[in-house]
Amino acid sequence: MNVPPSQKAPVFLQDAAPETVERAERWQEAIGRMARVSHVAPQQGDVPRGSAQAVVDEATLIIPLEGLIDITAEQGRLKKELAKADDEIAKTEKKLGNENFVSRAKPEIVQEMRDRLEAQQGESVRLKAALARIA
Repeated sequence: MNVPPSQKAPVFLQDAAPETVERAERWQEAIGRMARVSHVAPQQGDVPRGSAQAVVDEATLIIPLEGLIDITAEQGRLKKELAKADDEIAKTEKKLGNENFVSRAKPEIVQEMRDRLEAQQGESVRLKAALARIA
């Protein structure tokens, strides 16, 4: 995401157990130094639009990206990666759709191509989800 190392962002905890919130508040200074965050606090209400989210155990960590990164540049980067991933998927599907290739290639090569296709499709899904989160 090209976040400058000197930039610190707040982290909010949503749906966290009271013990988790208390522990985060107690260790806030150490968390801030290690994770380079300005502060950790519970999230009340809806998640701010354009926020990064990660589910950890019972809580959702939320980092507002507004002002932290250039949203337009990040969207462009993700779209470029998505186009590349989709292009790779199309090439792999074309190769696997070629009966001549499938019948002549070693079974382990065909399986490797199928595994690659599965990984590429997973990458595409992750990129689409990331793009939707910051849109």
